[in-house]
Amino acid sequence: MLVLLLMPVVYVVVQVRRGRFGVPAAVAASAWFGLSALVLVLLLGEALLADEGDPPSDDLQGRLPARIEIVRRDESCGSGGCARVYALRDVGGAPAGVVAGRLRATGLDGCRRSIWWPDLRRRCTSVSVIGDGVLVSVTFEGLP
Repeated sequence: MLVLLLMPVVYVVVQVRRGRFGVPAAVAASAWFGLSALVLVLLLGEALLADEGDPPSDDLQGRLPARIEIVRRDESCGSGGCARVYALRDVGGAPAGVVAGRLRATGLDGCRRSIWWPDLRRRCTSVSVIGDGVLVSVTFEGLP
C-alpha cells in the first residue's frame, strides 16, 4: 500500500526533471494520491469495524461440483469467530472419500482473499470426511 501512496510522488519528480510538469500532471498525481488514500482508509476501517462474530457469507451452493448437494447447514460461533458448516453428499451415492476428493480437485479446500471488498481477512474453506459424510467448514482467518 505504501507503494501506491509513493507512486504519485515519483511521477511528479519524473515530470519535473523532464520539464513537463503542468496542470495535467498535477491533477493526475493528486487523483492517484486521493484514490490511494481512500483505499487505505477503507482497508483500515474494515479492519477496525469487522466483527469477530460475523459469519462468512452463505455462497457455497454456487461453488459445488455437479451432483453434490447440501444436506444440512449449520452456523457455529466460538471465541475464535463464527463458521458455517455444511454436510454434503453425492446424489448418486458416491462414497464420502470420493466426494471429498472431487471437492478438493475443484479448489474448494483452501483460503482466499476477497477481491471486490477491502476485507483484510481470508475466507478459509476446509473439507473433511467424518464417518460416511463430508463436512465443509467456512471460516474467516486473520484480522481483526
